[in-house]
Amino acid sequence: MAAVLGLFQEGVAMSIAPSMPAFVPVDLLPTFAHRLRWDVREVLRRLAARAAAKQVSEHLAHPLSRQLGALLHTLRRRFARSAMELQQRVAASTTHHHPEVP
Repeated sequence: MAAVLGLFQEGVAMSIAPSMPAFVPVDLLPTFAHRLRWDVREVLRRLAARAAAKQVSEHLAHPLSRQLGALLHTLRRRFARSAMELQQRVAASTTHHHPEVP
């Protein structure tokens, strides 16, 4: 960010007076240049905050989607196992109450 502000200061200095040196101490800049510099810094800060929030959001979304997938897989397995056990119990009780005739 310091490099960007340095380039910005050079650009302001060059646009104010082409004969001025590339670097102008901050205290020699006109008031509007100070305001413009502050505005640019604020825009850069907001962009950085937005990018950081987006990165965090994407980072959190990925593990959550993986966890959801794993949860669904586990639930399907448990349901299939329960259904199979239920079928076996029904089959066993049917066989127990009504033995097949040889």
